[in-house]
Amino acid sequence: MRVLFVCSANICRSPMAEVLARAEVPGVDFSSAGMAAVPGAKATQRAAEALAELSLNLTDHRAVAVEDMLTPPPDHIYVMTRAQLTAISARFPVLGTRAALLDPRGVDVQDPYGLSADVYRRTRDQIQGAIRARASAWVSANPRSPGR
Repeated sequence: MRVLFVCSANICRSPMAEVLARAEVPGVDFSSAGMAAVPGAKATQRAAEALAELSLNLTDHRAVAVEDMLTPPPDHIYVMTRAQLTAISARFPVLGTRAALLDPRGVDVQDPYGLSADVYRRTRDQIQGAIRARASAWVSANPRSPGR
């Protein structure tokens, strides 16, 4: 199973989601991309620090454009905001049914870019909560997951 997390630039939210998901759900192919990514850009220092507090490493991450992650199409695409859900469905209509908000409560994960370390921590915690809420569905749908 392939799961793609998408945000704006692939330097804050979606790479945090990718790393957090890998830590929570082994055996699933998680990746991340940005709607307007500058390929090769590093994750922000504050995003890396927020994950380092959980002993997770984001320092090797490099941004990827969403177009570069669609072949083969991922099984699930999780975006951070309703605006991104609308945008990805408009840009890639064939993927519309595969895309959803990451937070299953329907709450946007706001962009922490340029904000304080506390905002990055709250963003990380919201993403982690959303991943935990979705994890059982990924495990049950993935024959490679150790939890199956």
